[in-house]
Amino acid sequence: MLPAQRKHYGEYLQALGALGRMRDYALQRLVAVSVDVPYLLLFLLALWLVGGVLVLVPLLAVAAFAALVMHWGGRLRAAIHARNTHDQQRYGFMLESLAGAHAIKALGMEPRFITRYHQLQCSVGGDSFRIALLNHALAGSGAMFSQAMVVMVVACGAPLVLQGALSMGALIACVLLSGRLIQPLQHGLSCWMSYQEFEQAAEQYHTVTNLPMQPLLCGLHLPEREGRVEISHLGFRYDEQHPLVLQQVNLAVAAGEAVAITAESNAGRSTLLKLVGGLYQPTSGSITIDGVDPAQLLPSALARYMGYLSSDAVLLRGTIMQNLSGFDASMEGRALEMARLIGLDPLVAKLPAGYETQLDGSGADVIPPGMRQRVCIARALRHKPKLILFDQADRSLDREGYHQLFSLLARLKGKASMLIVTDDQNLMRLCDRRLQLHAGVLRPIGDGKPNLTLVQPGEAA
Repeated sequence: MLPAQRKHYGEYLQALGALGRMRDYALQRLVAVSVDVPYLLLFLLALWLVGGVLVLVPLLAVAAFAALVMHWGGRLRAAIHARNTHDQQRYGFMLESLAGAHAIKALGMEPRFITRYHQLQCSVGGDSFRIALLNHALAGSGAMFSQAMVVMVVACGAPLVLQGALSMGALIACVLLSGRLIQPLQHGLSCWMSYQEFEQAAEQYHTVTNLPMQPLLCGLHLPEREGRVEISHLGFRYDEQHPLVLQQVNLAVAAGEAVAITAESNAGRSTLLKLVGGLYQPTSGSITIDGVDPAQLLPSALARYMGYLSSDAVLLRGTIMQNLSGFDASMEGRALEMARLIGLDPLVAKLPAGYETQLDGSGADVIPPGMRQRVCIARALRHKPKLILFDQADRSLDREGYHQLFSLLARLKGKASMLIVTDDQNLMRLCDRRLQLHAGVLRPIGDGKPNLTLVQPGEAA
């Protein structure tokens, strides 16, 4: 199940990278606790045994130093937080720019993107400089307090020697022991400064660990595939700060039934299909496919039940055949069958390497957008699912590809249930019912039956 909070992928990559910083701090803290702290306590005990009341001098110095460190700690934490925020923005901007590099060059926007990246880099550099200044100031104050502590021990111990309350040898021993406190204090300061980084890294990493876990139907009997969908009192919002996108949605789709859903842009049609596909978790209500909550199924099991046809053609680095089969050699036969039905064979035959043509998963692939979309459609249907979720998957197809898709859906009608999100009248003709999503509520249009006389097949794409 994907997170409904629309975070950029760069944030999650940065959060995973924070784990390394947490590990480094954990090792440093282990050394400080196991070595420095016992010696610090041992030196203070020796000072008390040798100098008696003179032990109060280093204790007061340590307390004053701790108060100063806590005072500067807030500024250091704020600077680290600002640097991490700007670094996330820079990293996300870099990923977006690389993904759309060809479009950026084609539109002549490269200088503006370079300027924007320089601005983000300057923000990160400024934050790093402020952090370095604060760390240097804290390290310098540690050395200053260490020297001041030795001077204070001598200043307070000298009158005791003159009064005969303390021997000269004891004073020299106290000076040496107070000098030995310097190294544990410096190590402790270094550990404390690293803790500020650790605290921010832990906060970043929690964006991953706090994601909702996906319960799985382990060991339970999965029902026979039929394609029945039951939606009851469904409500959904992305987070508490946003209003409900869907509210009180009720829908029952029988096995083999095709239902068209229309709506204005940003009305929640795609969100509804993602909920049915188990990608998002409902805020309220329930969804079942053949009596099973789709969010409880493993992705591999869910693919047998459902084929999700998205408007975004997402290919992965590999060959066309690997993308068609989902990198599963055992599915190549079914993938080729779907490829023939969607009309991929003559297109692939024109490529020198055929189905072994290498793709890099970006917009710079050697195949056109319409062919990319056909590969994604064939891949989604390779399991011959009993439920098809169609999310305007015809948008990037050319006329020939549109006709092939229309013919394929017509061939599957009655054999698989369909939820079709579209504004295309030809595709609506395939459906048994027509519904409209408005203000988060799903309602039938008229009597719910599509108008069969609007257009003829093939007249509009």
